[in-house]
Amino acid sequence: MKTREMIDAELDCTSKIDVHNIVDIGVWQGGSVALLDCVFRPDKLVAVEYSTRDLPHLEAYVDRCSRQDNVRLCKGISQADISRFGELLDAEFGNEKIDLVIDDASRQYLETMLSFNLVFPRMSEGGIFVIEDWQWSTMEEHYNSKYFEGKEALANLVLQCVISCACRPDIVREVIVKNHSVMVVRGEAELQSGAFDITEIARNRGEIVPLML
Repeated sequence: MKTREMIDAELDCTSKIDVHNIVDIGVWQGGSVALLDCVFRPDKLVAVEYSTRDLPHLEAYVDRCSRQDNVRLCKGISQADISRFGELLDAEFGNEKIDLVIDDASRQYLETMLSFNLVFPRMSEGGIFVIEDWQWSTMEEHYNSKYFEGKEALANLVLQCVISCACRPDIVREVIVKNHSVMVVRGEAELQSGAFDITEIARNRGEIVPLML
C-alpha cells in the first residue's frame, strides 16, 4: 500500500541509524512489518494494530523465518489508548530505548499526537519517528471526506515538530519533511514518559501554536 518513493525516502533516512527496537503503529495487512524486519533484523519489533482481523500472510512470514522471538503482533489496541499502549511498551521494552517508530495508523491529529507524546520520550538519541500520510488536509478530495470532516489536520503535528526543533533542538533534533511522510529525529534531552507534551514546547512568539482544521 506504500509507494516506492515513500519507502525509498524512509529507508534512506533510517539507514543512517542503528536500529535494535522498532514500533510499527497501524500495520493494515502486515507488509510494513515484514519489510522492516527484513531490512533491519531488529532485536524486537512490536506491531500495533487497532483491527482484530486475521493477518495470515504476516503470521506465515513470522513462522517461515523463525522470527517468533523478535516480532510481536498486538491487535485490538488503539494508538489513542495511551494507558493500554503504555502498558504494552513497558511489557515489551521495559527500560530499553526504541530506535524507530512508523506511524501509519489513524492519520488523525489527536490520536497521532497522543501516541507521539507517549512513544517519543522512550526513543534513543538520534532515533526516528516517522509520520506517514500527514498531508491529507492539503488535498481537497481528502479534507472534504467524511472520515476527516471537522477534524484538526495532522499537519498540525508536523508544524509543532518543526517549531519544536527551533524551540528545543535538544528534544527534536531535526525534522525531515517529504510530501508523503515526516521523519522526526530525537534529541539528547531526558524526557519522562507520561509527562511529555509536544503541544507545550511548540511555541511561536511565546504562545502555543493554534490548531487548524
